[in-house]
Amino acid sequence: MIRLHPDGTVLYGLRITTTAACMMDLRRYPLDEQNCTLEIESYGYTTDDIEFYWNGGESAVTGVNNIELPQFSIVDYKMVTKRVEFTTGAYPRLSLSFRLKRNIGYFILQTYMPSTLITILSWVSFWINYDASAARVALGITTVLTMTTISTHLRETLPKIPYVKAIDIYLMGCFVFVFLALLEYAFVNYIFFGKGPQRQKKAAEKAGQTPNEKGKLEMKKVQMRWDTQTHKYTEASFKGPKAHTPKVLPGMEFLTGRRHGGSYQNTGNCFWRIGKEHQLMLMEIFFLLHLK
Repeated sequence: MIRLHPDGTVLYGLRITTTAACMMDLRRYPLDEQNCTLEIESYGYTTDDIEFYWNGGESAVTGVNNIELPQFSIVDYKMVTKRVEFTTGAYPRLSLSFRLKRNIGYFILQTYMPSTLITILSWVSFWINYDASAARVALGITTVLTMTTISTHLRETLPKIPYVKAIDIYLMGCFVFVFLALLEYAFVNYIFFGKGPQRQKKAAEKAGQTPNEKGKLEMKKVQMRWDTQTHKYTEASFKGPKAHTPKVLPGMEFLTGRRHGGSYQNTGNCFWRIGKEHQLMLMEIFFLLHLK
């Protein structure tokens, strides 16, 4: 559009539609703020021939507050008039800078809430009876794979950048808590029923401290029963000619014996107590990190 005024002023208007790129720093993603700049510059005429300026000063650009973007909100904008020096001379440039703030609502629903709930779900294994190893391991592996899927899906939607983002640190932290919940059961199970008690039992048998010998190691013919109310094991003794040694868990007969006058703690009670302590510790650390 061209307009000629009686005083010789020429008004030339041109409508341009363009797709502009903006370099972003994603280290704080998705809690980041970005500065994007749109520049208009003359390539063919220097400042000796043409001058650019914003017509109307601060009110030259209108309608910015009405712009709606899917992921960003325009916090502020400013207009700048520049002269850029090149070897061929000085050229006029108009610059419009936007300060954008990313909307966090989408990421709360799609990333933060699912990962937090999955982490809390992994702690349910602490309430499952330690005898149900299949259920506890299946729950732990499922939560680990789910966290891996969330992280993979998020990385596919972002460009491949060389630095670590804030959301990567959060998801990795959730993954560590989920993995520790699974590792805790394996570790405690190894302590009570793994090679440790078996080696102690074999060492005692080699030293002549068999359950049939009196004095060194007195074994009791007991059956361990789990009380769901007190979370402890109770002993049921057998007497008479039909007395027999009931079946107990591997390694339990050694851990329930009395050696050199001292008694071993109840295995099931210790197992439940250690799991409870680890659960409280993981929960406290997880929520303290969220408060920070």
